[in-house]
Formats: sequence, structure tokens, C-alpha cells
Amino acid sequence: MLKLKASEFFADTHAASFVGVRSEVESTSLMRDLMVSLVSFEAPEQFVLAAENDQDLIHFSYLFEGGAEVGWSGQSHQLGAGNLLASYAPQARFQLQLSPRYQNIELMVRPQLLAELAGDEYEALALHIREGFCFRVGPGCPEADRSARSLARVLRQPDISPLLRQAAALEFLGWQLQSFNQARDSGLPRQERQQLARARALLLQDLTTPPTIAALAREVGLGQLRLKRGFRLLYGDSIYACFLRHRMERARQLLECHSVTETAVAVGYSNISHFSACFRKHFGCLPRDIRARSRMA
Repeated sequence: MLKLKASEFFADTHAASFVGVRSEVESTSLMRDLMVSLVSFEAPEQFVLAAENDQDLIHFSYLFEGGAEVGWSGQSHQLGAGNLLASYAPQARFQLQLSPRYQNIELMVRPQLLAELAGDEYEALALHIREGFCFRVGPGCPEADRSARSLARVLRQPDISPLLRQAAALEFLGWQLQSFNQARDSGLPRQERQQLARARALLLQDLTTPPTIAALAREVGLGQLRLKRGFRLLYGDSIYACFLRHRMERARQLLECHSVTETAVAVGYSNISHFSACFRKHFGCLPRDIRARSRMA
């Protein structure tokens, strides 16, 4: 089993391999007590790692790709692509079972700084922070997704202004808090929010084929109508719109290294023309345009 300490793992930019598991971390300090890391793991199959959080920091993360089962003190929680996570667990130990491909962005901030930056928006989360432990999965939304991807792009531009990096990080942080507070105030019972989070994770588990509403409803134990209404209320999107958005985002990533045909097949399209039409409707340009730009870069 792989073992890591948060203070060492997030300390700087590095890549490493451990018995077939490759990890890459790109860490950037944005201001005192505020940093962000892009994290990826790649392995031939699911793997387990033990993590020790030896930092007094609040972690806000967004999962771009893959999934995880996080366990601690006899509890466990499933995370899937598109999930937002707010956690605060100084000195806690976790066991994580990760999918073969896993990518996320992790923003870390001290509670005192977050209180200064967020003001009243921090209060709902502060109740859990003062108790010494917080692990809250928040609903994703199109704005949070866009801000996470925008922050990742900004961090990968070496010559960009530090002020623009800070602005992108604060926007991401703002949507994290917005999502947390909306989930708290949505009026949905906690159990139903957990069922909806599970449905979203299952929906985005395989972007080649969307599951039917009926299958999702059976899997999470909700009626179809309740699932559709709750999903839109919690995530601000219909089930299919959420699936399509993540499918197209994945396609755009693949086009950086693969042909249009290879990309279409990888995200489940057998008809290239249909794929191109969907891509154009979503992004306003054709897949071949994205591919051409990637080849010129």
C-alpha cells in the first residue's frame, strides 16, 4: 500500500512512480496560507493508498476524472468525477481506493485566511471547522466546473501574472462555498442529497454510454421523478445535460493528443459526423479545429 503525508505530497511540483503507480503533482503558492495543486495518478488497475493529513488546512477539491472511495474511522464515502469536496481533518488518517486514472485540483487554505476572504459566506462551513473535522461533498454545477478548469489552465501558463492566478483561485473558492451553502439550503434531506451525489458519480463513471434514468433510480433507491427533480435542484442541470457536458470536456482533453476519430470512439461515438455536430453545438467549433491548434502548439 502506498503511503503519503500531505505536507510532503503537496509541498512542491514532482513526479514519482511506485510499483506501477505514477503520480504527478504541480503545486503553486498563491499567497501566504493559500496554495493549489494539480494532482494525477495513473495505474494499470485500481489501487489503495494511505494518507496522513498533518496540516492545519482546509482542502477544497474538484475531481476532473476518475473516482475514489475514501475511508476513515469506520466510515467511507464515494467520490466521482464532477464532485466538489470541502474537508478539514488535521492529524486524520485516510485510506483511499482510487481508479486507474485519477485527476483533481486541490486548493488549500488556512481557516483564518478563509474567514478573512469569505466573510459571512464562511460561517456555514466554520461551524464544522470549529468542531475539528469536516468532510462534505458538495454538488457540482456548470460554474464550478468551468472555474476549476479555468484555474487549471491558468496554473499551467508559466508566464501569466500572479494576480490572474490569485483571481482564478478565488473564483474557484467562491463557487466551492456557493455550492456548499446551496446544498445546505436546498431543502433536500441529507440522505437524499447523498443518494443524488451517488447518482451523479455513477452517471459520470463511464462517459461512453449514459445510464438510463430508470437504472440510475434503481441503483440509488429513488423514484425516477424524484431523481430528476432532485438532480436539477441540487446541481442546476438535467441529468443528460450534466453527462453531455462532461463527455464533451473529456473529448476536448483527448483531442490534445488523439485524432478526431480516436477521440470520438473513446467517448462512445460510432458516427464521427454526429460527434462533430455535438461538439460544435457545445463549444462553437469543430473537433478538428481543437486538434489543429494542439498540433500547432
